Amino acid sequence: MGVWLDHLSAIIVGTVVIMILAAVWYRAQVSALSTTNTYRDRARVEVVREVVDRDMARLGAGVDASADAIRTFSWTGTTRTFEFEGEIESSGALDRVRYRATQATCDRDPTAPTSIPAVHRS
Repeated sequence: MGVWLDHLSAIIVGTVVIMILAAVWYRAQVSALSTTNTYRDRARVEVVREVVDRDMARLGAGVDASADAIRTFSWTGTTRTFEFEGEIESSGALDRVRYRATQATCDRDPTAPTSIPAVHRS
């Protein structure tokens, strides 16, 4: 009977160890995915920031001093619109740029406390 009890206790201990290893592996996978998503989101925000910085630096460039460089600005509900003119490219022609920021939800994490604004440049 002692041999059977030894085998049974070894199986139980082995099962517990395997379950602990599986739990640690799962947590590591979730953590790696979260880190990857965080860096991806940071890279996307950095690209948007660079575009906005470049555009804002050229706001009103080439526009007649008596004319308004800012065409429209509106804030209705969760949508913000900002439109301006300037020589964004070095072609010498005036460009009209419109930014529209809307409140967007994050589909991959519905429990997120805040949502990421979506900025559309047209």
